[in-house]
Amino acid sequence: MSKRRESGDGSVFPWRRKNALTGELEQVGWCGLVDQGIVDGKRRRMAMYAGMNGKNELVGRLKRAVADHSRGVLPRGGHVTVEQWLDSWLRGLEGTIRPRTLEGYEVIIRRHLSPAIGKKRLAKLTPSEVEAMLSAKVKVGAKPRSAHHMRAVLRTALHVAERDGLVSRNVARLARPPRVVNENVPSLTTAQVKGFLAAVKGNRLEALYVATLGLGLRQGEVLGLRWSDVDLERGVLRVSHALQWIRPARGKAACRPSSSPSHGRRGARSTCPRLSSTLCARTAPGGATRSSRSARGGSTIGT
Repeated sequence: MSKRRESGDGSVFPWRRKNALTGELEQVGWCGLVDQGIVDGKRRRMAMYAGMNGKNELVGRLKRAVADHSRGVLPRGGHVTVEQWLDSWLRGLEGTIRPRTLEGYEVIIRRHLSPAIGKKRLAKLTPSEVEAMLSAKVKVGAKPRSAHHMRAVLRTALHVAERDGLVSRNVARLARPPRVVNENVPSLTTAQVKGFLAAVKGNRLEALYVATLGLGLRQGEVLGLRWSDVDLERGVLRVSHALQWIRPARGKAACRPSSSPSHGRRGARSTCPRLSSTLCARTAPGGATRSSRSARGGSTIGT
């Protein structure tokens, strides 16, 4: 008696055809099926065939196909959906880009791309369908700039699919994005800045507020500042890291090298008089909250 195959290893059964002379079914080889999951609302199975003496070889091919499927390796052919490809593409990016960037891609795919076009065949997706999706997103309240981000993520993913031969063209690159109108962002007036600085004077986070307003730092940059980044004698502050919060599933808050244009030689900025005096006050004997650990550059300025 042959050994029973394990669940999930695929199915192998006799491959029969009708004999043209006798009209009866007779075995001509072996057929194997691998479950590919649900595609377009229907269960998809991939079939493989072998001759009468090729059963063992067929079993090996089935095992490799099952292993590829479990790792997210997509089969060649026109049955791959947009959602399947985007999931596979995301898994391939892990460890190659910043976690926050990967998280942003995941959000766009999960909230926008997969619900809208995920069930469509990857090879049959058209530029018109991408344009229709972007227009629909804008009509229900998405900003045109957000629609641009959706198109950019899809374009990047399809570029890899085009390179791997899964599609013949990058339809996201061919699709026209919604028109973006530049909006003027209101800024604080001089009087408002003075009033704010007066209100936070003496606050333990005063240095953070002054650095943000005086040097125009981004939130992540100012939160990532350390005492080792400050040279009070020269009046220079060096922006070399930015603080990022990665969702709990991927980790926690962490300082990472800044990717802004101010990184490197241009990262050194002259401090404003208010910031210099505030930092000096925080390091003065009796009025400081700076610990011995921060004196060695180990803690952030706000602590």
